[in-house]
Amino acid sequence: MFKRKLYLGIALLGMVTLLASCATNSKGMESPSELTDSEEARVMEIALDSPEASAWLDKESVYEVRLRWIAILADETVSGFWQIDYDWEADENLKNVPAAAVFYPGVLIGFGELEQWQVLVAVDLETEQVVHVQENPVRTGPHQPSPVPDLAVGDTAEARDAALNYLRVHKAQDTPSEGAAWEEENVTPPGLMGATTKEFTYNSWIIRVSYPVVLPENTVYQVTVSNTDLGWQWKGSVKADGTVTEVD
Repeated sequence: MFKRKLYLGIALLGMVTLLASCATNSKGMESPSELTDSEEARVMEIALDSPEASAWLDKESVYEVRLRWIAILADETVSGFWQIDYDWEADENLKNVPAAAVFYPGVLIGFGELEQWQVLVAVDLETEQVVHVQENPVRTGPHQPSPVPDLAVGDTAEARDAALNYLRVHKAQDTPSEGAAWEEENVTPPGLMGATTKEFTYNSWIIRVSYPVVLPENTVYQVTVSNTDLGWQWKGSVKADGTVTEVD
C-alpha cells in the first residue's frame, strides 16, 4: 500500500456508527451515472477534506480510497442508506434500493496498514458539499464486544413497552397488557444500512419501531402504534433514557 496513494478497489463493510445524515437542500441523482475523471477526482478531494477524514489523515499517513455510490432514503416510514459498488450495474444490491432513494457519489477511505478504520463520505457534486458521513471500525478476527451501558431503553422491545406505558398514563388507551405475547418481525428493507425497523403484532395491534444505528445511549426510537380494528394510530419518539414524546 502506498502512502497517500489514491486507488479504486473493493470496499470492506463494517457499519457501526452513523455520524451524520443528509444535508438540507441536497437533491442527489435518481440513479448512478458515469462520472468524468475530473468529477471523480473532485469527489475524492471533497471527501478527504471532510472533518472526519481530515482528523484521520492528521494521525495516519497510510490509506486507501475507493469510489462508491450511496443511495439515501429519508421518509416518514424509514430512513437509511445503501452502499453500492461504483460499478453499479454489477452490484446485485442495487435492486434493493427503493425508487424514492437518491444517489450520491461516495468515497470509502480505509486508514492504516491493516485498515483499522473506515470513513464513508457521500458528496453532492452540484453543491460540492458532504451530505453523509459514516465511520466504521474494521473488525478482523476475534474481539471483545464493547460494554453496553445501563439504559432505561436498550432495544426495540423496551421502546415498544415505554410507548405503551406512556399511552396507558397519558391517553387512557386500552392497550394490551404487559404480559402480551407479541410477535416480532424485522421489516427493514433489504440492503438498508444505517437504520433498523422492527414490527410487533398482537391481535389487532401493530407497533413499528425504527431506530438509527448509533451508540446505544444516543439512540432515539421512532414508534408508531396502531389498531386495525379501531382505526386508531399514535406516533412518538422514545429516547434511551426512557423519555417519551408524542409526535404530531
